[in-house]
Amino acid sequence: MRTDNALMLDRSPDAFAELWERHQPKVLGWIRSQVHDPHQAEDLTQETFLRVYSADYSSDSFTGWLYQIARNLLVDHSRRQKSRPQNHTANISEDGIDPLPLMADRISEPGESIEVRDLTARVDELLPMLPDDQRTAFILYACCGMSLPEVSELMEACLPTTKSRVRLAREKLRDAMML
Repeated sequence: MRTDNALMLDRSPDAFAELWERHQPKVLGWIRSQVHDPHQAEDLTQETFLRVYSADYSSDSFTGWLYQIARNLLVDHSRRQKSRPQNHTANISEDGIDPLPLMADRISEPGESIEVRDLTARVDELLPMLPDDQRTAFILYACCGMSLPEVSELMEACLPTTKSRVRLAREKLRDAMML
């Protein structure tokens, strides 16, 4: 199996298709966790990969570079959303929780144990209670498979801060699950 960097340098449609298959589900899951609108998340994910395809690649870490593109698109999206009136209730249930599954898409497979599915669903329910910085760090690390240094670079935070955010998120999720 070729590395992400080798695929990016190849620049062929087949290489790009392989990158899409490897990374699209995780990028989409992360963007969904930030946007809370499935259609916007899909659009932003596609835009991320369009930019990847058309960009001049010169990074040592494809994953970090990919998520930096996605993060920049999210920042732009957020700025646009703030400048126009919104209907905040379109994708939110009555109790204020976004019903989108964040991790379930990534790890639920046929034959998977019911306990793992229940745990995944419970974590999805609890993620919105975390502060944004902790939730983002946790999702990038635990769900998207990024390393702590990659998460740190993407979030423009020092490594100890990123480690602390992931630890605090885990502790809060664990404590909430004990209730």
